[in-house]
Amino acid sequence: MVQDGNGDGVRTADITQQIDRVIEAPVHLSDLFPGTAIGLASGTPATAAVALGGTMILSFSPNGTATSGSVYVVGRDSTQWAVRVLGVTARARVLRYERTTGAWVNAD
Repeated sequence: MVQDGNGDGVRTADITQQIDRVIEAPVHLSDLFPGTAIGLASGTPATAAVALGGTMILSFSPNGTATSGSVYVVGRDSTQWAVRVLGVTARARVLRYERTTGAWVNAD
């Protein structure tokens, strides 16, 4: 977790210069959920495990917006999941890929 230090949003250059500072150490997904990983299972119709419009930073603002994009997660049983964030509203949805139909379905 990184805190914006100069009011222009969290930026890679600002992190490197320690203007935006790390306030919580990184945690691997597999440390919290053994057997899971950010990635793509074989046969998944996606091109990258993290698709955030050209950035690798997923950022949420206090006014209710976020970076738009998807993060793909492989479950310990090789199921494929996607966490999709709509930037305008910061709404996040979790989807599961159904191999038999080739469709992404809401994970309710």
